[in-house]
Order: sequence, then structure tokens, then C-alpha cells
Amino acid sequence: MFEFVKADKQQISNQELEFIEVVTESFHITKEEQSLLRNFTTNPFDKIPSHHELLVLNNKKNNPEGVHKYMYSEFLDGHLWIIHVATANMYFLRYIGDNEMYLNGQILQQNKVYVLNPGTSIRNHLVTPLYFSDIVNKFKEDQQQQRIVFEANSISYRFKSGKTGLHTMSFREESGRLVGIMGASGAGKSTLLNVLNGSAPPTQA
Repeated sequence: MFEFVKADKQQISNQELEFIEVVTESFHITKEEQSLLRNFTTNPFDKIPSHHELLVLNNKKNNPEGVHKYMYSEFLDGHLWIIHVATANMYFLRYIGDNEMYLNGQILQQNKVYVLNPGTSIRNHLVTPLYFSDIVNKFKEDQQQQRIVFEANSISYRFKSGKTGLHTMSFREESGRLVGIMGASGAGKSTLLNVLNGSAPPTQA
């Protein structure tokens, strides 16, 4: 709504603000989050809102003054702002810059607000891809919580016929990461999942 009312003018009227407040309150969005959403949507990029639920990405090596969360991206010729609205557990993105940026393969329009969903990736041919899990982890850095580590050491599997279903492999990953399993038909993807969840007992190769 903030983006809609700012589209054709610089100032948001009091009547428009009152309407937005009524709507956001009906969704139990706090006053603080309303202020964050407004500043995130309407502020010029040289006026960064100071808020712990705002993540700033650019190619400046120093953390901008007043910014609580910052990520350096060497080849990002512009600015990316991402906010987290905790009440709704939603993430929003706003971008401006000289390079084309893509959200899940679709080009980002300058200065427009986008919703970030699980599985989202932000990238171009220069910038290291930024995944939804990276964003979530950045917002959770200041939370005192124990991470779960999933580790598999030298697991393998043979079918009763003696045919190898899964060659020996090892891997380690932390909670909060999105992991994809890719391979050709018959490569052992389903067998790997069955071994990991215990429905197929692992054997030593």
C-alpha cells in the first residue's frame, strides 16, 4: 500500500496514512513495523532507515553508519535493501543500481518492492547468488539459538541383489540451509533420502 500511494507523488497524505494504519492494525502489524515498512518503501537510497530488521547490501567495504545488518558484495553496482516483518514472518526486497538483477530469473524493476519467498535467489552474471537461506541466516545471526548440524560420514548402500544403490559419500550441513539433490534417473537420489531418514539401513562399501 505504501508503494501504491507513493507511485504518483512524493508525499503521502494524512488520510492515506490513516487508511494504511487501519489495514495494518487489522493484520496485527505493530506501529514499529508500520514505520519500518513506510521508510523502507519511501526513503531514497541515500537515507537508510536505522532498524535491526533491515539488511543492506552494496559494494562499500565499510558498514554504513546506523546499519545493523550489512553484507558486502564486490560487484554489486547499486544498493539492495531487505527487511523482515517479524509479525508476518515475511521478507521484502528493494533494489536500485546500474546492473540488471534477477529474482528467480525475472528482472528486478528499479525501486520496486518485492516479496521474498522460500527458495528465492537473487543474482546476475557478476554477483555471487544470494539465496533465501542466506538472507534468513543473516537476520538470525543476533539470535541466541543453537544450530543443528546434520552430518553423514561414509554412508553407502547395496540392494539385496548386490547392486550398488549408493556409492560411499560424506557431507555436512547446518540448519537453515536449502539443500538440493540432483542427479540422473537411477543415480541414487531416492536411495540417499531413504538411507538418511532411516528407511534403508546404511552399509559399509
